[in-house]
Amino acid sequence: SGTFIPAIGDSDAHNPDQVVGLPQTVVLADSLERGALMCGLKAGRSWIAESAQVGLTFTATVADRTAGIGDTLKVATGTPVVIRVDVTGAPGATIQVIDQTGPVFAGAADASGAGTLTWTAYRRYSTFVRIEVRKPAVAGMPGVMAAMTNPLFLTGSSSGS
Repeated sequence: SGTFIPAIGDSDAHNPDQVVGLPQTVVLADSLERGALMCGLKAGRSWIAESAQVGLTFTATVADRTAGIGDTLKVATGTPVVIRVDVTGAPGATIQVIDQTGPVFAGAADASGAGTLTWTAYRRYSTFVRIEVRKPAVAGMPGVMAAMTNPLFLTGSSSGS
């Protein structure tokens, strides 16, 4: 329908052994004031973290313009868009760039939990990109989610959209 509903995460504990605060939503806002937080959430400028130990930055850059989580970057079809992801606090995790077709590029965090991923996107192929960070697989099961971002959208520009 063209409506974007941002992802958020929270915890729901019912037993004393369940931890409150796993996962949590990190909001990119101008301040901690309620209105600023709600604006950040509504715009999708947020990401879900397994815990406060996981850090993540995600940007897309074209020439002198940079956009972040939840933003829209106007770019011509054939213009390269540099995607950069920096992760901390996720030892051995897989970092994936995902677009509307699924995973398109991946890298890994090191044993300390730090990882940087750089990939070049083109709007002709990717209308949005988002990031997933997953812990290593255990006993043949896929890795548990450590972080997930809302999308960063790539749309047409007036110069050769």
